[in-house]
Formats: sequence, C-alpha cells, structure tokens
Amino acid sequence: MLSPEIEAKLAELDAQEVPGWFTPAEGRACVERIMGLSEPFPRGMEIGAFCGRSTRYVALAMQARKGKWHTVDHFQGSIEHRPLPFRLRPVFEEMLTQAGLRDEVTLWHGSSAEVWECMPAWYREKKPLSFLLVDGSHDTDSCYFDLSHWGALVPPGGIVAVHDRTFNTVRRAMENFFDEFHWLTLPPVDNLAFLRRVAA
Repeated sequence: MLSPEIEAKLAELDAQEVPGWFTPAEGRACVERIMGLSEPFPRGMEIGAFCGRSTRYVALAMQARKGKWHTVDHFQGSIEHRPLPFRLRPVFEEMLTQAGLRDEVTLWHGSSAEVWECMPAWYREKKPLSFLLVDGSHDTDSCYFDLSHWGALVPPGGIVAVHDRTFNTVRRAMENFFDEFHWLTLPPVDNLAFLRRVAA
C-alpha cells in the first residue's frame, strides 16, 4: 500500500497532460514495484522516455526510496513518429521540472547502444540496476539489445519492465531474452510486462 503522500503525488501526475502512451495504471504499477524493492537506495534506468510521461512516475518512486533514476534517450523520437512537430528534450525536461522531479533524474543523451559504449565497464559493474524500464526502439534487434545488455545489470530480485509487450517485435525480443537469462514473469499491467530476475 502506498503512503498518502505518494497517492497525492500520483494524482497530480495523472492529471498532467504529457504526450505519450504510458498509462496511469502502468505508472502506478512501476511505483508499486519500485517501492517494494528490498534493497535500500535502489538504482533504476529507463531506455526511451519520449516526453517523460513514464519518467515522472519512476522518478517519484526513486525519490521516495532515496534512490537514483537514469534515463537514456536520443530524443529523436521513434522512426514512425518523425518528423516531430516539437523538440523532445526541452519538453522532457520541462515536464520533469513541473513535477518537481528534474533533480531526481540523470540524463544520458544518446541511443541505447551509444550510451552502452560510452559508459565505462567498471561503472556498469559497480552500479547494478534494481529496476529497468525498456521502452526504446521497438524493432526486435534493438529491443533485444536493451534487454540483453542493460538487463544483464539487473541482479536476482531486480525487475525489468517492458513496454508495448503486445507488439510482435517486442514479444520476439522477450522470447529470445527468456532463452538466455533466468526470469520469472509477473502479472502485466495494460501493455507493460514485468519480469523478476531469479538466481540461475
């Protein structure tokens, strides 16, 4: 059960008009999962943020848990949405500022593969991810890259959330991911899948 303070903040986020496809129910589900993580001061990351609709929810939970959230996005939008009628990064930052959560998010500006290459291996190894939200490029290869690389940083007990789980390309990436790693499927919410890593 969430605290009255978190519930009040969730109501504010739900009322905000932010472009995107992440539903309030999906946002609440992420908050509940993050609040339920066992480790203190958890660390989380999302791949793909668009205008920050999802980021507000996960950053709120990390703020409450005194953890830290990282967001990876090239801010060019998905191929099917280009050209965009506005610049994404200023909108993203403004949405977080309005929600009072800008300081809770470390932003990595670049594609998932670019950030992976530029982030030192020692940093990745010493900074496990308690919660990973994958909502980047939806083609199978890109989605599988996000799951297999960033997902490998999630230790047993940690959670991976995958948005647009009903897309055929995303579903294929998840199936390939299951073949190589040990995960327990948790109940989905709307179009968001949840996986918990288990020990091999």
